[in-house]
Amino acid sequence: MSKPITSFAIFPLAAYAIVGFIGVLTLIYGKFILSPILYGIFFAILIAPATNFLQKYIRFYPLSFITATLFSLMIMGTPILLLYANFGNLITDLTNTPLNIPRVLEIIQENTEKYSIFQELKIGDFMSYINDIATLLLSFAQTFVQSSGSFIFTIGFAFIFAYYFSASFTQYKNTLYQKSDPKHHAHFDAIIQEVPKVVRSYVKGILLVTLILAILNSIAFVVIGLNNAIFWGVIIGIFAIIPYIGPFLAILLVLIYSTLSTGALFQPFLILICFVIIQQIEGNFITPKVVGDQINISPLFVILLVLFFGRIWGVEGIIICLPMAGVIRAIINVFDDDNVWVRLISPSDE
Repeated sequence: MSKPITSFAIFPLAAYAIVGFIGVLTLIYGKFILSPILYGIFFAILIAPATNFLQKYIRFYPLSFITATLFSLMIMGTPILLLYANFGNLITDLTNTPLNIPRVLEIIQENTEKYSIFQELKIGDFMSYINDIATLLLSFAQTFVQSSGSFIFTIGFAFIFAYYFSASFTQYKNTLYQKSDPKHHAHFDAIIQEVPKVVRSYVKGILLVTLILAILNSIAFVVIGLNNAIFWGVIIGIFAIIPYIGPFLAILLVLIYSTLSTGALFQPFLILICFVIIQQIEGNFITPKVVGDQINISPLFVILLVLFFGRIWGVEGIIICLPMAGVIRAIINVFDDDNVWVRLISPSDE
């Protein structure tokens, strides 16, 4: 016979619900300060190796930090500048020209009506479903693009926070050790070692996966004969930063562009086949080998994180939510390696 639920059993659940509700409100209304702080912490972690190296030659810490930051920005910004320099007119046209989904649906219907197999299907209902899905995905993509302006603002302040976090790290660490119970010092040491490892491994892995996907898709699009093939290959690589959802948003844009530019379905069909093959290679071989299990979060929880943070924080939330979840998971794991919350968000095969 099961035990009755007592007030003592209900209280923790109510406490978790209240804390969760307050946490969500804090994330929604505290974005303006939380986002640059979080990015500042991650930037400080990423830039620390370069800053420490430069301090061997530049003793003045602010100058070594600024030099490391500029060098990092140059590495990240050069591909973007090259992309815009070569495809600036195309980017401007795509930004100013709305995607004509009704025309795409007309082309699909015109091409499918030639074949008897499609005549037996309820093509009108099928087109309605495609229109609804495309509208939903493009709405998500539009939110992603519209939030880019605030993202640049966040990045600017994040570098300021990163400097102060880096410069004051030793002071923060010493204060924490002095004010805390010595029995927790081993935990703090583990966190200081594990968190940078998680962040750096994730970022390096994602950048490498992005580069590989950009190259593979660009080659495929060139062979197929897609106009501006390299541009679209790079776009798919960049959108791969958004797990699971990003590549599908990118390929939707490519398929719409191909359909409108050719007025037929043969090229989009080839593009879709190549995309599926490359995604299978990426999902089964590239990402597991390159990114590994540094984040180690279940796909379902990843999708929920992307949707939630994409909705409340836009592009900056989409990019940072996974490394942030990985860091939180690593911290909890240091204190309790069998924590129920860690097990809930971990992959099922763990």
